[in-house]
Amino acid sequence: MANVYQQAAKQRMWIYLGSMFVLLVLSLVVRGTFFRIDKKSLEEVKASAVLSLTMDGRAKEHELTELQQGDTELGGAAIQLLLTGSRGLAVCALWNNAIDKQKKQEWNELDISVNSITKLQPHFTAPWLFQSWNLAYNVSVEMDRLNDMYFYIARGISVIAEGEALNRNNPDLRYNVGFYYQNKFGVSDKVTTLRCLYQLSCIPEEDRNPDNLMTFNSDGQKVVNLDAFKKFCMEHPQLVRRMKETRIPVDGSEEKARPLARSPEEVVAFLRNNRKVPTRYKLGTKELNDRLKQFPVLPELSGQPVTTRELDFKLALADYEQDAFQAARAWYTLANCALPPPSDKPTKDGSYNPDPLKYRIPKRPATIIFRQGPMRAQTYHAERLTKEGWFTAEPWEVDDLIDRDRAWIPETGPDGQRVSANVRTVGSAQDAWKEAFRRWNEHGIANGLRIAPNKLADYYYLAHDFCRTRPGLMVGSPTPPLTPEEEQNPDVVAAHEAHQIMHGWTTNRYMTNFEVFEIEADAMRTDDAMHALSFFRKADKAVREASNYAEAAALFEQGFAAWKRLLIAKQDCRAARSVDPSRANQPCRDFRDLDRYQEDMYEQNLRYTKLLQDVHKNSLRGAMVAAHVVRYASGSSTGNVLFGTSDVGVWDAFAPQLRAMPPMALPGPLDGNAPDGTPWVPDDVKLRVRQKLGLVKAAHPVPPEATGGPLRPLPPPKTGSDFPVPPGGQGK
Repeated sequence: MANVYQQAAKQRMWIYLGSMFVLLVLSLVVRGTFFRIDKKSLEEVKASAVLSLTMDGRAKEHELTELQQGDTELGGAAIQLLLTGSRGLAVCALWNNAIDKQKKQEWNELDISVNSITKLQPHFTAPWLFQSWNLAYNVSVEMDRLNDMYFYIARGISVIAEGEALNRNNPDLRYNVGFYYQNKFGVSDKVTTLRCLYQLSCIPEEDRNPDNLMTFNSDGQKVVNLDAFKKFCMEHPQLVRRMKETRIPVDGSEEKARPLARSPEEVVAFLRNNRKVPTRYKLGTKELNDRLKQFPVLPELSGQPVTTRELDFKLALADYEQDAFQAARAWYTLANCALPPPSDKPTKDGSYNPDPLKYRIPKRPATIIFRQGPMRAQTYHAERLTKEGWFTAEPWEVDDLIDRDRAWIPETGPDGQRVSANVRTVGSAQDAWKEAFRRWNEHGIANGLRIAPNKLADYYYLAHDFCRTRPGLMVGSPTPPLTPEEEQNPDVVAAHEAHQIMHGWTTNRYMTNFEVFEIEADAMRTDDAMHALSFFRKADKAVREASNYAEAAALFEQGFAAWKRLLIAKQDCRAARSVDPSRANQPCRDFRDLDRYQEDMYEQNLRYTKLLQDVHKNSLRGAMVAAHVVRYASGSSTGNVLFGTSDVGVWDAFAPQLRAMPPMALPGPLDGNAPDGTPWVPDDVKLRVRQKLGLVKAAHPVPPEATGGPLRPLPPPKTGSDFPVPPGGQGK
């Protein structure tokens, strides 16, 4: 028989075992295991008071379960279970191995290591962000061949898109996918070729098969089948035009710039050299692959509150949709779906979050900048179409100003004369700019960046009243908190809120450059803007392709006339200041004040004046030749004019005069003043452009100590006194 101590020990053992069992059952009850919450719908969980109190119920209600976080990855989950507690050690080893493989440039092994790291940390966003950026930026630039560079850019984007699928409702992952598209296919050094490769990824392999564009001539040689090539141009006009007309600088020199393809044969060669690229289709078919196996990979937008049409991964992309900026716009739109709804009363950075369990605030960039991603991508899309010449709905004349020997698609009209084949595309730059303006306008109203003038004036005067209670405080500067006594006064509270709104309004507009983007889109959507740019492009082509200076000069004149009409039409700020004297000191901007367009147009102005100088110089040379011929003919050995021109001494006598003849300083259309008396282009912009083109040398500033003068202090930083005064009011 057990003694008293043994019986007590046995009793304690049973008590411990019973307690452990009770706690285990209780934990399962609290967790909700017995209720099989995973089998119940979200509505059933919310309707039950018991189920909604369990951990599984609350996790399902706030979308925190494993399935709600994203797609399941069975392979990675199995490996995690097998590693038990050694997963951290394995992850550290894989990170070190990935860095080592990158240093040794063993790219295939690096890809395997990256894949393993992300599988072991599927819900940790840092590996997805870092490794995708590493592949798309660091690894891709190590490649010598552009198609290899393109492969690793595509691989980096695919990696982060896979991470987004495993971490749904994560704004940072979604935003970075869009940023990779926008950055790598928008501002890269090899952007023209990369955009062409991007379009090849959107076309089934059979439709871009170079063998389908070839045939045999009567001598048995392989030549381009012009009928098949014309059909390819009709189906993919933006791709072909980019290859034919967009000039790529050679060795950084614009003078040596050449297009990607100078003949149909070079187009076929490009297709052949880049036949194997990442694609949206299953190998050898026209059937779309699974979403995450496609490139370009597009977001899953079903069930999201998307109000505008974005690209759908379930559908084939037409030529006008094969644009990386449209893919970026779709990802930016999806990223904004994870953010809280915007507020028309601007806060300091747009980070207001009414429900942290439902919405997410991105880590970077600032929320107000984050929100404008779709609009910025649309602007980039419009700029690309503008740069590539798709101004309006007019067709592209493939062989305009090209002689028959250099024509890509030689055709003859009913009258027997050579004509140029016309190719059309859906959409135009003007349509894209209209869409950009609509988006910027809606974005500005929804986020408090665009406030009605009368409402803005009310906010300003209330904020001005609040500044009187705080000596030294300016409208637009950071708002100090209220004292407990002031919080009891409704008038002070209203003035305090108005001051906060004005601070948020000025800060957000400065951070986002919203005013410039809206002014730009408003101006560029007009007919005059598109006509002016179209005339300038045709003038450049008339000089480069046909050396037709007279036609180029006429096109330049039409372009400047349209551009002046645009500048006069889009000067609301100047018009308001001329009508209301109280706005004389109000700082605001018109389209004429955007530095980028001022510089671009003044460059066109200089090209035009140089063209006129060359034409004028040639005409003077012709007149001098005729005068000298007549002059020296009388002194020839025979007295015959024709014999006189053959005398070597005749040409030797005045050739130095022709070479030394200076060009005339002809004024350009933008060298004078506008109807309001102000210059079309400010003098500082003119000087900056001339320095950039090497027409004048930049003056080196002389240090004050070299002249014996005192050092001047730095200018003070801008304060709230620089805030724009609303209509009818004056600042402090």
